[in-house]
Amino acid sequence: MKLWIDGDACPVVDAIVRVGKARQLPIILVKNIHHHYDRTDLEIQTVSGGPDSVDFHIINQLKPGDVVITQDTGLAALVMARKAYAIHPMGREFTEDNIDLLMDRRFTGQLLRRKHGIYPKGHKAKKAPDTVFETALEEMLDRILTDSERKSADGSPNEHPHE
Repeated sequence: MKLWIDGDACPVVDAIVRVGKARQLPIILVKNIHHHYDRTDLEIQTVSGGPDSVDFHIINQLKPGDVVITQDTGLAALVMARKAYAIHPMGREFTEDNIDLLMDRRFTGQLLRRKHGIYPKGHKAKKAPDTVFETALEEMLDRILTDSERKSADGSPNEHPHE
């Protein structure tokens, strides 16, 4: 299992590093050429500045059971289709139970922005305290690792339930 960070906008890198290092998991931050990270405590992969270049790079490298930390609902849906896991920096896990609603909200927002010609320049992302995200990530990883160990012991295939 690897932890993949969508480096386009991730306010919880420190928390990810703490959790990943404690579990001895590889941590890869993928960023485009327009972002700068000065870190030596994780692997940084840089891709072109094209639209969704970070997302495509992560999806192409992703293995079943990996975890992606992203604010991008579209990327989260693709991650889930690859039998991997996705969690938002606010601590909300993307699941089969919520991904359709979240994708619908994303689509509706895009339609409204196009219809009314309102394209905000962006806003500072809301940030949960690192402890909220860190606890959610720890619980998610503990559940994934426990499920994986249980399935290995049973001899059952390692399916990804997204629960």
